[in-house]
Amino acid sequence: MRRTWVLIVAVLVLTVACASNPTDGVVLADDPPTGAQEFARSLVDRALDDGVPGVSVAIVDADGLLATAVGGVADAETGAPVTVDTRFHAGSTHKALNAFFVATLVDDGLLDWDDDVVDLLDDPGVGPGITLADLLSMTGGIPDDAEDDIGERALDDGPIDELAFEAIGASEPLGDPGEVFEYSNLSASLAGYAAAGVDEPTIDDTHAAYVQAFGDRVLAPLGMDDTDLLASEAQASGELSRSHEVVDGEMLVLDSVDLDDDVLLPSGGLKTTATDLGRFLTVMLQDGGGIVSPGQIERMWTPVLDGYGLGWQIVDDSSAVRFHEGAFDGFLSVIAVAPDSGVGLVLLANTETTAEDLVEEAPELLAAWGSSP
Repeated sequence: MRRTWVLIVAVLVLTVACASNPTDGVVLADDPPTGAQEFARSLVDRALDDGVPGVSVAIVDADGLLATAVGGVADAETGAPVTVDTRFHAGSTHKALNAFFVATLVDDGLLDWDDDVVDLLDDPGVGPGITLADLLSMTGGIPDDAEDDIGERALDDGPIDELAFEAIGASEPLGDPGEVFEYSNLSASLAGYAAAGVDEPTIDDTHAAYVQAFGDRVLAPLGMDDTDLLASEAQASGELSRSHEVVDGEMLVLDSVDLDDDVLLPSGGLKTTATDLGRFLTVMLQDGGGIVSPGQIERMWTPVLDGYGLGWQIVDDSSAVRFHEGAFDGFLSVIAVAPDSGVGLVLLANTETTAEDLVEEAPELLAAWGSSP
């Protein structure tokens, strides 16, 4: 199912405000519900007060977009303002969409969450008994620092996906599958590559297969037309924000380290807008929106160990918020949904140095706002 969202920006007044003083400018969707509008605005104001150079926020429910708000600059050198079309690197929030990608193949009968990875890939670097669910729940025993070995290997040493497999194989497992939680980019990437290899068996390089399959199974059905996996495509869009570091109150623009040949692409490669990520959250609040079945949503949102499900972090209290944070290439992000209240939040920031507190607090702020009268 593809939802059609209408986002009309009040151009005249707000564009002038952003152009004259972009750090104070806030752009809102046309006539959203007052509560959502004010909540979105408060998050942007808080981010700017904290010294975040640029930020984009979307608030959604099961019917679609409720409000957007943006503020600040996409590029501190040129002064170009953040707009609703500005793309940010979403980092590890991608892990939630990676699990959703796998769920589409499970629904189609091409995979099962309990499939053994050694049956899906040639020499994936792990022994038998590690399943897709283990990888996506970070309980496959793969150490977080195993990815450090990738830096010792040149990209021309072989296919991109094999660099990930070799790094895993060179590491010492932390324990038997399902026994130990260890957050690992390689773990999520291995699950994504395994699923892509099944979905696109005629593409020998599973890195290329992932780009194709993820686009076909996630981005296209959700209508995420302003989202890219490859760095070159995001840069070519002309809408990609630059990232910043705030040092002694001065905003410094950083050089990007993002690459098309990102070995860890399935764990955090998305460059996207707040509204596009909002489309994904709306589908999650619709119990899959006809793209995946409700049972798959429940499976992803069920904690396995340490409050982590399949690509989602779960707040284990009365608020029952599901969320995921992301940090890469100088960007910081968070997506969150409060199923009991039926609302979701996307917050994208173009710095890691001054956005940490707000990103950490955002899921609980959403829960509090969603449960308010």
